[in-house]
Amino acid sequence: MEHAFLLPMPKIQGSYRLPDSEPWRESQAQVQIAYWCDRLDCLAHDKSLWFQIGEELRAISPPSLIFLSQFAETSDKESLLHLAVRDDQLDYISMLGSEKSLLERRNRFGLTPLELALYLHKQKSASVLMGASRCCGFFTQPNVEFEKNDFLETIHCEYLAQPIFDSLDLLDEILTATQKAKNDEIITSDRIWMGVYYDKEIQQGIHPRMNVRWINEEIGFGVYAAERILPCLYVGEYTGVIQERKSKHIKESNYCIRYTSWSMGKRQYVIDAQNMGNFTRFINHSDTPNISLVCAYWRGLPRLIFISLQEIPEGTQLTFDYGKTFWKQSPHKVKRNI
Repeated sequence: MEHAFLLPMPKIQGSYRLPDSEPWRESQAQVQIAYWCDRLDCLAHDKSLWFQIGEELRAISPPSLIFLSQFAETSDKESLLHLAVRDDQLDYISMLGSEKSLLERRNRFGLTPLELALYLHKQKSASVLMGASRCCGFFTQPNVEFEKNDFLETIHCEYLAQPIFDSLDLLDEILTATQKAKNDEIITSDRIWMGVYYDKEIQQGIHPRMNVRWINEEIGFGVYAAERILPCLYVGEYTGVIQERKSKHIKESNYCIRYTSWSMGKRQYVIDAQNMGNFTRFINHSDTPNISLVCAYWRGLPRLIFISLQEIPEGTQLTFDYGKTFWKQSPHKVKRNI
């Protein structure tokens, strides 16, 4: 039960309470907030209004702007800072991003402005909100060592510490579908439990040390344990670009994995690690795998994580079962068992 305290911050429901003040000032503040709630709603549907609204915002003193940003929100609980992140308004992100209360604001899906920036891969916005950039190169991933050889030059991939979404609309669509599935109790308790149990690992990307080595021209690279891995341990997350599934993902990419949304609709999604991802894109198939890829419900979204099925000695290659569907839908791929 102690893991229950790893759950995310409570999602804000309803309006913030105005600080205690004289009745006439509170009434005046309520009028201002109501006005800006309407303006933010307009801005949420038409980002071309930033110039016009910017003129109004510049006429407001910095303390008043902070105050309005704390209390004004759209009908979807988006704050001014959320909208600035969504529309790449770096001036406003710099102006508001140092205010702790604004950084902790959550929208109706429970996302802070920083989390929104990370899911949409808005690196400049995320760097401003974090106060420093945490980006690193593909070959300098934390706890991952790449064996030096000539084949490393063939890897042209951007490092992703977490999955990102192809668009804001897609993020909203999957968040809505996942929220509905949670409310309808479609998501099983073990998937929810995994999100709680591995909360810290998913959030911080904590995993055992790994080596990525070249095997041969037929197989390519493989991932090896650089230390002993105990059973039921988090060993990484499959990251990439979450997109709606298209025929090209089956025919052209070796790095696409089905992304579970627990949606009852016809739309299907994939995580494509062809050009963006991490070391897990090099994990090979085996009919007798030592790790498993599972979908955990984590803070409102499905996250695909790898869990060790047994104790894995140092120097052992990590493998998981790609599944029959992968080989059936990709006839041009030759099944190779490690």
